Amino acid sequence: MTTTERFDLVFLGFFVSHIPPELWKSWWHRVATWIEPDGMAYIVDDAAGPDRPYSGDAVEDGPPHAHRRRLGGGREYTIVKVFYSPEELSERLDEVGWRAELTSSGEHLVFGSGRPR
Repeated sequence: MTTTERFDLVFLGFFVSHIPPELWKSWWHRVATWIEPDGMAYIVDDAAGPDRPYSGDAVEDGPPHAHRRRLGGGREYTIVKVFYSPEELSERLDEVGWRAELTSSGEHLVFGSGRPR
């Protein structure tokens, strides 16, 4: 998305876990340009936990973030899926110039807010 508009809130629902590692830094720099100086991003995503990933099978000989997603009708896709704990996600955001306040609902969700520094 290219825009000159700025927003008070950017909502990232079940999206952050699908950002390819090689695009992580550029993605967060782009999001920072969309946010008003006192605005924030709100994040909700799947949490890291036991038996993850269960959203698809790991791709044999592929990178850790590659998984196979099978849908009805025999359709199958390779997807990016990275499961984060609140601490891991906060650390990754800190590395690209963001500060985040994240928590977990337990084994299912990571959620909270982040702001560019």
